[in-house]
Amino acid sequence: MGKLAYLKRSLLNRFSPSVCPSCGGACDNVIDKKLCGITTLLECKNCLLRFRFPPDSSEYNFQFYQDNYVQPGLTTDLPSEEDVSLLMKTNFSASEKDFSAYFPILQQICAYLNRKIRILDYGANWGYSCFQFKQLSFVEEVVGFELSVPRRRYGETMLGIEYVMNPLDLKGKIDIVFTSHVIEHMSNPSMLKEHADQALARDGFIVLGCPNGSDSARIANKHWSQLWGEMHPNFISDRFLCRLFSDYNGKVVDEGILSSFPSVNSLLNSKVSSELPASGGLILIAQKAFKAT
Repeated sequence: MGKLAYLKRSLLNRFSPSVCPSCGGACDNVIDKKLCGITTLLECKNCLLRFRFPPDSSEYNFQFYQDNYVQPGLTTDLPSEEDVSLLMKTNFSASEKDFSAYFPILQQICAYLNRKIRILDYGANWGYSCFQFKQLSFVEEVVGFELSVPRRRYGETMLGIEYVMNPLDLKGKIDIVFTSHVIEHMSNPSMLKEHADQALARDGFIVLGCPNGSDSARIANKHWSQLWGEMHPNFISDRFLCRLFSDYNGKVVDEGILSSFPSVNSLLNSKVSSELPASGGLILIAQKAFKAT
C-alpha cells in the first residue's frame, strides 16, 4: 500500500515546477530515473543539490515523520522499557545503534578546541546517540533536536535526553553539530547549514554523515540508485556539501575514515573540499571559519 501511495503522489505531482528545495533555483538536469521515468533525480545548477522529482510537500513531509516513517530496526521502532534499559546499561555497545565509531572524532575535536565540548545532535530521533555522547568524560552537555514528537517524547521520558525546540535558541553555544542520516530527509537541506551557523561557537565544528550521492560513489556502487527515493528525497553529493559549506574549513570524506581516523588538523588546511568518497556513505568534518583575535 505504501508503494502504491507513493506512486499515486508522484503521478499527481508530476506537473509541479522543478524547483530546487534548497535554493529555489529552476532545475532540469536529470541525473537518474526510476519507476519508468515517473520519478527522476534532478541536480540544481546553482547549489548542486540532487533531489527527487516530483516532490512531496513540506506539510506532507512533516506529518510523515510524526507517524508514518518506518525503517527496519531501532531507527523507528521504540524499544520496550526492558529492552532500552539493557541498551543503556551497555551504552548501546554492539547494537545497531552503536555510535562509538564517532567517539575518536569527537575526542580529537575536544583536544583541538582544548575544552570540554557541547554537542547538538541534529535529528536526534529517540536519543540513542545523545545518550552515548553524554557518557563521554570530555563532553560537557548534549542536547537533541528532533521534529518527530513521539520519538522526542520517548527520548525525554526513557533516556532523560534534553531536546531543544529550535536550534536558533542555542546561538553560539555549541561546539559540535552532529547529524547522522538527516539531511537527505529534509524538505530544505540548506536549513541545516543556517542552523549550524547560528548554533555553533565561532570555532565550532559540524560532523555530518549521510548516504553518498556523489559521482565517485555511483561509479563504485552498483546499488547507488537504490539510495534515493521516497525515504530519501535528497541525494547528497560531495559537490553539494562543498558548495553549501564553502565558508567552512574541512573535508568531505569516505565513511571508511571512521575505522582509521587521521588527525583533525589534517582536515582543516583549506576550505571544504572533497576526497572523492566512493563508499555508500559520506562524512563531512568541517570547522566554522573564523578570524583569530
